[in-house]
Amino acid sequence: MAKKFLCRVCKKEESEYLDCDRCWKFRVRAYEKYPVDSRGVRVEGFNSVEEFALYLREEYDKYNKCAYTRIEMMVEERGKKKRLEKQGKLDEKRKYSNQLKIMGFSVDRKNPDKPYERDNILLCLNIINLMKTTFKHDEFLQACHEVLKTEVEKQRTYADQVLGMVKSLYETHGQKPIIPIVEGARKVAGCPEQEEEDRANKKY
Repeated sequence: MAKKFLCRVCKKEESEYLDCDRCWKFRVRAYEKYPVDSRGVRVEGFNSVEEFALYLREEYDKYNKCAYTRIEMMVEERGKKKRLEKQGKLDEKRKYSNQLKIMGFSVDRKNPDKPYERDNILLCLNIINLMKTTFKHDEFLQACHEVLKTEVEKQRTYADQVLGMVKSLYETHGQKPIIPIVEGARKVAGCPEQEEEDRANKKY
């Protein structure tokens, strides 16, 4: 019987490895960056690789969706690529590897001028982190806005999709809008009008 180890990250699960299957990939990510990553960016506020890895896992467990797109992120399954290769399923292995390159979780810094620290860390899709490169958080959002604006200007059919998105956002966040309300946007998107509320607000 193989010897079991208590996971050095979560210190809860036992495994034949030093890290349990749940914590394994988070420690790999933490190890790549701690204490300084390949670009010279420091990790601060954590006393060990394991503490950093546990923080990343806990953040993922709280909300396993990309901070920018809300698309669910993948965590690589330990041994899956080797298992697929051993089974001769090379096409499936390539497909899985490509999925991870796009959908796998990545550790981003909101402000690239600051180190990896608790208030500056976001988890997002690998592909989004590649797109963001050295943009600061607000700069990246502005760049996304410009791309979307250009696409709308180039083809009206795409505008229907954007209006559908606005309607969906309004229905979800109507009480607490997460985007500025542009005059007439609700009406165009088919959202309820708030003439009474608007008139009331004008009195003050």
